[in-house]
Amino acid sequence: MPYCEYCGRQVAENEVCNCRSGAVPPPPPAPVYVNGQPAYTAPQAQPKKQSLWWIWLIIIPMMLLVLFIGGILAAILVPAYIGYNKKAEITSANSNASSVYKAVNTALVEFDEEERNINGAYIIASDEEYNWNVPFEDDDLAEFYKRINNYYSDSEKYEWFVCIEGGVATYSAEAESWSSEVVGTYPNRATIDGPRLYGRYSNEMDKMSLSLVYNRSSDNFSRSISEKTEDNYYTFY
Repeated sequence: MPYCEYCGRQVAENEVCNCRSGAVPPPPPAPVYVNGQPAYTAPQAQPKKQSLWWIWLIIIPMMLLVLFIGGILAAILVPAYIGYNKKAEITSANSNASSVYKAVNTALVEFDEEERNINGAYIIASDEEYNWNVPFEDDDLAEFYKRINNYYSDSEKYEWFVCIEGGVATYSAEAESWSSEVVGTYPNRATIDGPRLYGRYSNEMDKMSLSLVYNRSSDNFSRSISEKTEDNYYTFY
């Protein structure tokens, strides 16, 4: 099959190429030579881009479902986690209150064996400013704190107070600081609803700092002592 001698386009037999008619033909494709002869190929059609809208119809509902499930789980798990942490803190504080209670009782037994005066009704605390009616002299008081620390090594780490009657500890409360609202008590243990106050006037209240527990309990303690008889003190648990 012949080719146009002017533009090189392949033409049919006896066909006159329109390149000589004055019209400007489109530029010919670059020739490809086969066996020394130019061979022209038709331009390749560009593949059509496929729409991906159907993928978004799957992804978006799945994302919304994940967010919905995540919200439900958060609403359930976050309060449970907070409640668990609070229970753990109260349990630890109750344990510390029990430890200082037992340490004070052990120190009292040792003082009694050494014939030191431990009688009366008084309150001893980690901070001496909170001590009330303590019968010890300065040297005995320093020794008493030392012995408490021997049996409860964290006695200087936390804040606490212990009510003592007739040479026996009857109530203790403990917290990380006097302003802390996580307060452990013993022998009636605090709950997540609040600490237990001393004595017959005891009740449970939430968000009570150790300082407020001390004020309420010491007031109950003094009222209880005022109701004593000749033979004993009235205490109520």
